[in-house]
Amino acid sequence: MPRVTIKQLQEQINSLKSINDFQSSEINKLNKEINELRDKEKVVSIDEYNFLAKEFENQNMLTTEYRKMYENLKDKYSKERDKLIDKIKALQEQVDSSQIKLNERNAGRKAYSNKEVIKKIYELYLEGKSLQGIVDELNRLEIKTNRNKDWSKSSIRFILLNEKNVLNGFITEDIFNRTIKLLNDNKK
Repeated sequence: MPRVTIKQLQEQINSLKSINDFQSSEINKLNKEINELRDKEKVVSIDEYNFLAKEFENQNMLTTEYRKMYENLKDKYSKERDKLIDKIKALQEQVDSSQIKLNERNAGRKAYSNKEVIKKIYELYLEGKSLQGIVDELNRLEIKTNRNKDWSKSSIRFILLNEKNVLNGFITEDIFNRTIKLLNDNKK
């Protein structure tokens, strides 16, 4: 084994130290450049990229799942909504086609629905016109009943006693109550 002097060892150590210092300096420079590139170019490490890619994939799967759930609920409620609409249409057809007895006495008449004529009948009665006077006025104006006939006292009484006129918004409850009171007073 060749002999090495202390001086040679120190020179080798100094040389290795220089090399080590140079390498450390270069590594620091590279790390600094990498950090600058990350900041400037928005570069990420492989691990960060893989993590973000996995998160993106998870979000994509969740979005797909939510879309499927939405479509299933939309289909379900669309079918239910369509069923309800069909039921409502069927009920409306029944109401439109039937002769509904709307007054309490079950007189078998379909309620008269011309709002202006109904208002006029109540106005005339509250102004003091008799049932016959209202009949004469409507017939004189050639206003017809639902069955396209002339008016009678019973037709006028039927309208005056029909609470549905209040519910349908043709007259106010106050007008209806005053009319009932006047009808009862005139009966005596």
